[in-house]
Amino acid sequence: MTKRHFFQGVSALALAALVSGCSTIYFHRGSQNAGVTATEWHHDGIARLVEFSPPVDMADRCVGNPWTTVKVEKSFVQLLASSFSYSLYDPWDVSYACKGD
Repeated sequence: MTKRHFFQGVSALALAALVSGCSTIYFHRGSQNAGVTATEWHHDGIARLVEFSPPVDMADRCVGNPWTTVKVEKSFVQLLASSFSYSLYDPWDVSYACKGD
């Protein structure tokens, strides 16, 4: 492999990472005064057709208190995991805030 082919391969990989990008989705409900906050991974795959972990149940996570913010985000590390598995495994961060007592 020549240096030129190596550079083209690295450039194509970098371009693919930039084009696919990371994403963030916010859901806000009511006031932004949060009491309890937490983050966990949600695992799905096979082109997002199969969930490997159960859905994040906000009533369970907030222990009866209303949720105020939910953020669903794919980080760069999670993007790499998804890319290397050809989207057979697709992790996401789910962060949430619950209204305090």
